[in-house]
Amino acid sequence: MIEFFELFPVAIKKIPLSLTLSNLNETVHYIDQELLENNPLIKNGFRSKTNTFLDRKPWLKQILQTEVDLYIDEIGLVPSKISYSWCNKYLNKGNISAHKHEMSIVSGVFYPLIKGKDCFLKIKNPCNPFKINEISIKSTIFNLQEFTIPLEDNLLILFPSWVDHYSDNSAEIKYAISFDTEIQK
Repeated sequence: MIEFFELFPVAIKKIPLSLTLSNLNETVHYIDQELLENNPLIKNGFRSKTNTFLDRKPWLKQILQTEVDLYIDEIGLVPSKISYSWCNKYLNKGNISAHKHEMSIVSGVFYPLIKGKDCFLKIKNPCNPFKINEISIKSTIFNLQEFTIPLEDNLLILFPSWVDHYSDNSAEIKYAISFDTEIQK
């Protein structure tokens, strides 16, 4: 019997949240009030100075934690809780370079507001470093170099923290709240 196995998938979850316009405006206001600083990974944008953004927004942290709990259960990981969190504000096509979150289990980013279009989160294929001699002649799910997720307001993306990711942005302005998790004690 011939069998074809699609093995070792990476679980990336795109979740349209249902925050009200009032909640979204409040979240954007929180980011605008946050003390922001330059970050070497960010071009045309800023990052909050602390890693405790969601601790000051418990209602939002609970909503995001509920989604993390569902994701972790779906993929079979040990329960984890949101630990570090920060916000980013990108201006005039601002973006963030490829990176991963090495001290975390699951990472997430929530986009309360994006003004403009053509804004993407890009996930790099973690198998690429091992494909030294492969030469592709057509694009398939087995040889993707990266996967592109279009972004919009009120959207949460969850992914394994070890996955390289970055943003590509033609938007005028983009607000993001990012977080990491640690095993629940």
